[in-house]
Amino acid sequence: MKRISLLGILTILIIIGEFIFSLPDMSKEFQEGFNDGYEQNKIVMAENGTVKKIEHFHRVSVEVTPIESIPADTLQAAVPYQTSQIECYIEPSTSFLIFSPTILIGLLAVLYGMYSLIRLLIRISRKDVFSRKNIWWLRWFTYSYTGFCAILGLLNLMLEQSALQQINIPGYTVDGITSLGIDWGTLAVMILLTEIFAVGVKLKEEQDLTI
Repeated sequence: MKRISLLGILTILIIIGEFIFSLPDMSKEFQEGFNDGYEQNKIVMAENGTVKKIEHFHRVSVEVTPIESIPADTLQAAVPYQTSQIECYIEPSTSFLIFSPTILIGLLAVLYGMYSLIRLLIRISRKDVFSRKNIWWLRWFTYSYTGFCAILGLLNLMLEQSALQQINIPGYTVDGITSLGIDWGTLAVMILLTEIFAVGVKLKEEQDLTI
């Protein structure tokens, strides 16, 4: 039991550490988003020979692959380098604008999930392991985090579809936007272990009743 308590404390410290180390990136993304919103009236896009003002836009990092079959003079000038990633502005789809506020709901759910994990670890440290309340805490943590990742993945997919439709770079093929790096396999294992724990608790309750 002491080992479980130590692992629980270590887990909480790791989670807090990851959150602290992610603050600079979160601050950078917030600043970029604020600057995008502030400058939105200056963003224009050429469309069919005319200039179109983009009311809503989003900055994306696009993965590209050079087209080797195209001669250098097609690019107007021979360039001694190639790139695999380019930052561009795109106009998000209507579905993205409608669905994007759900990320705030997902974030609140994740925060409660983190609270649930801490409560779970506290109960385990007090030798209260196989209880229905622990199933509640564990499921909140697992499914809130999985749901948040699913929302991010869906929004990223919507942006990618918009990027593929709007971005055309001479000499390159657009492969898509930068992946979020969500480990779906790990999430699946988390869900599996959560449900195994729930089954274990129910089996223990049934065994206690038979005794």
